[in-house]
Amino acid sequence: MTVRLMKYRSWHLLSVAFGALLVVLVGSGVILTNRITRVRDEIASIQGASQKVEVAITGLREQVFSLALFARDYLMHRGPIESGADRREMLSRRTVLLLDLERLAELIPSADKAEISRVEDIVLAYLRSTNAVFTWTEDEKRYFGPAYIRDQLTPQRDALLRAIAELNEIYRDSIDRRQASILATQRLILNTTRNTVFVAVVLSILIALYTIVRLHRLEVLADRHREELERDQEHLRRLSQEMVRTQEAERKSLSRELHDQVGQTLTALRLEIGNLASLRLTDGPGFAEHFDSAKQLSEQALHTVRDLSMGLRPSMLDDLGLEPALRWQARNFSRSSRIPVEINIEGEVAALPEPHRISIFRIVQEALTNCAKHSSANEVRITLHGGPASVSLTVQDDGQGFSPGTRGAKSGVGLIGIEERVRELGGRFSIYSAPDRGTLLVAEFPLEPSHEQEPHSVSR
Repeated sequence: MTVRLMKYRSWHLLSVAFGALLVVLVGSGVILTNRITRVRDEIASIQGASQKVEVAITGLREQVFSLALFARDYLMHRGPIESGADRREMLSRRTVLLLDLERLAELIPSADKAEISRVEDIVLAYLRSTNAVFTWTEDEKRYFGPAYIRDQLTPQRDALLRAIAELNEIYRDSIDRRQASILATQRLILNTTRNTVFVAVVLSILIALYTIVRLHRLEVLADRHREELERDQEHLRRLSQEMVRTQEAERKSLSRELHDQVGQTLTALRLEIGNLASLRLTDGPGFAEHFDSAKQLSEQALHTVRDLSMGLRPSMLDDLGLEPALRWQARNFSRSSRIPVEINIEGEVAALPEPHRISIFRIVQEALTNCAKHSSANEVRITLHGGPASVSLTVQDDGQGFSPGTRGAKSGVGLIGIEERVRELGGRFSIYSAPDRGTLLVAEFPLEPSHEQEPHSVSR
């Protein structure tokens, strides 16, 4: 669990979260900026167009009134000079009126073009009415002028002014609709801003919470790892002391074996050789007896040295091979511990590299030693399987077993040595055990060099 948590990297999730927050903020900012720019441009457009339309409508009204006044003066004046001046003013006002109407048509939206056409028709009808008076004589103006003003020009002027007012009202309605659209856009901008702030706040809270939780978990893991490191260091110190004691014990045992067995045997052999030297010229049976005794002593010394040598370096591996060495080891173990050992060799193991053969021999040796010391087993089964790409070794006993979770379950120097041997060859090492259910040791070695080492496990 700790390994998985340490392998997990939260920067991926934090990068995605910060990226999402950045996308939300930048995207919302771009959208809001575009909408605000459009609203500002729309407001400026409405204000500019409204002012221009207002000026155009005001000018149009002024020209209508001016044309009406000059038409009245033209019909009411008696002298040719005044009539000529009024006629010129009327023609000038007509031209300006048409220009103002054309400019207004350009400013009015296309949706209101029908109303502009109606105003143009009224203007043209009004202008035709004013054109008719230019052909009148002075008598006709005097007799028909007042009635013509009352019955024709004034009603058409009033109709034209009403049409202009209606056009202005319609334009005002379109302005109101555009303003309503702007207000709706402003509300949308407000809602978008509110939603963006809400999403950003939620994402920020989630990121902050996750970061706090993650940091707290990392701090807890760091404290736990620091405690484990301190325990491991203390454990290593104890193992180092135990290894030193074990080495000293082995040296002491070797020294005692050499002194008590080899040394005494060689001393006795020297005495027998001395006896042989003193009896070499005699004819009695004593010479033959001392010679047989010296021969037995030399064989005993050779056997003792061979046993010591096998404990230091299994020369049988080089002379006979792995399988005979394992079977010899099993026979010696059974003879000394009275625990039967069954060995099963499967596949091809004779051509294994020397490091593999030595490691397998030492692992079996250590496993049998631990079994004799701790397991109280009635039987031990050893299986060695050689494959094309790997070789596997299992050592199983039916002893009392142990609980893998108990302290010191794997604290022995022997098991640590087995683990190190397996790890040096890039293999995998596992122990399966449970109280009163025996112990199973599994070691697997690749036959090709491997730089990747998988962690061992202790399982029930």
